[in-house]
This record gives sequence, structure tokens and C-alpha cells, in this order.
Amino acid sequence: MDFECKARCVEIDCKRQRRMLMKLRGGMAELRIETGMWCRVRTDERICTMCDRRELEDVEHYLLHCTGLVEERMEMERLMKETVERWQGECGINGRSGM
Repeated sequence: MDFECKARCVEIDCKRQRRMLMKLRGGMAELRIETGMWCRVRTDERICTMCDRRELEDVEHYLLHCTGLVEERMEMERLMKETVERWQGECGINGRSGM
């Protein structure tokens, strides 16, 4: 199949959200997995303080598992779905082919 879509970065209008995304991707987010390193906190003590799961606060926990961010995660999923559907429409892809 030949799709004529051009590669593009995710379009995020909010400067704060763009900065956070770049920090998460670059390992510079102010999560305890990072800040603990700066303060010499043992890795097993870098636990998330936003929820009660007692898990290491790393990018995976922050984006996928933290119960303190359920509403934000739902909003992120909604926006991601809208973006994918828009891109599929622009590319002429009809739904979930191959996924």
C-alpha cells in the first residue's frame, strides 16, 4: 500500500504539555525516579506520592498506572484517539486495518 501521508510530530498547542512530553521522552521529567537520583535517594524508595499503589514513580507508572492521574489519562486517551482518527482520515485509512 502506498500512503501519501507526510511524517509529522504530534501537534500539541499547550506549551506546558509540550514541555512535559519532551521531559518524559528525554528522561528529565520531575518524577521521583529522576529526582531521587539528584538527591541520592535509594531506587526502592522513589515511590509515587500521588497514589497508594506503592510503585516506583517512573514514566511507565506516571503514564499508565498511577491512580492519582485517572482523569488525566482518560483525557489523554481521548485526545490520542481523535488524533489517530484524524490522521487515518487524512491518509485514507479506514479504521483498524492491520492493528
